[in-house]
Amino acid sequence: MQIQDSTIPLVTIRCITYNHEPYIRQCLEGFVMQKTNFPFEAIVHDDASTDGTAAIIREYAEKYPDIIKPIYETENQYSKHDGSLQRIMNAHIRGKYVALCEGDDYWIDPLKLQKQFDFLESHLDYGLVHTDFNIISESNIKEYRIRRKLGERQNVLEQILLGNYDIGTLTVMFRKDLYDSLPKYYLSKKFPMGDLPLWIEFAAVAKIKYISDVTANYRRLDSSASHSTNFCKRMAFIDALFDCRLYYLQKLGFFQLENQLMRSHILIKLKVAAIERKKKESRLFFFAFLKKNNMKISLKSLYYLSVAYCPFISKILSRVL
Repeated sequence: MQIQDSTIPLVTIRCITYNHEPYIRQCLEGFVMQKTNFPFEAIVHDDASTDGTAAIIREYAEKYPDIIKPIYETENQYSKHDGSLQRIMNAHIRGKYVALCEGDDYWIDPLKLQKQFDFLESHLDYGLVHTDFNIISESNIKEYRIRRKLGERQNVLEQILLGNYDIGTLTVMFRKDLYDSLPKYYLSKKFPMGDLPLWIEFAAVAKIKYISDVTANYRRLDSSASHSTNFCKRMAFIDALFDCRLYYLQKLGFFQLENQLMRSHILIKLKVAAIERKKKESRLFFFAFLKKNNMKISLKSLYYLSVAYCPFISKILSRVL
């Protein structure tokens, strides 16, 4: 589908959706409620959904033709794993800036786009801006808010590489020309996540701005790779995150951070194993961490081990952490 519109938008929202019938209406409402002093569009790509997702998109495209620009696939593009999905989306972007939000997430701040647009317009040395967001369940129940203690880190790139600085995909806005100029090393690596390598490449060439406003709700789906209820799948995704960070750490010459990254990686696996009450795995990760940490016990590693073995002690330790 070729988009034909005489008004050139300054912001393009990229929305990829597949079988999101229970959620897509909230997502689209988050787009059309935006209050801006500039034109914007939402490219909504339905990847051959088999439920009622496409019908809801058509409803909104008819009601808001200046904003909702649909693309309907007859063949699922994501399953091809050949980059076709990204090529299709990129070909339709017309805005100076790009915002992202997938069909199962949604925005709750009607000024989200305006705030981010204003910042990027007045701060030319920044390439990307992101905000805080809530985590909600599949049934729309708020679980917790992502609260960041630090905004402008002393080195955002290093912190992203070490896993200490997270960026919510549904909250970002970035410069289209800068995105086009990125080397996109990740395209040849086929990492199972597309956002982390993108944030690393942005942080390597431009400043990243964090705004503490909560502008969106991220829906935690048990079927997703990052939040799978399957322990082995969850561990596999954690390993994939590590592989991505290690690849870029070495690619960008941050070799001095390798041991720190490894310790952090083991600690994350220990945390997940402890929460799942996997005693054997928790014990193995605990001793693996000790080995990487020069046989020094950290309070956090001891806390996670106690979560698996002795919840009473973990409650005491939690007061110290």
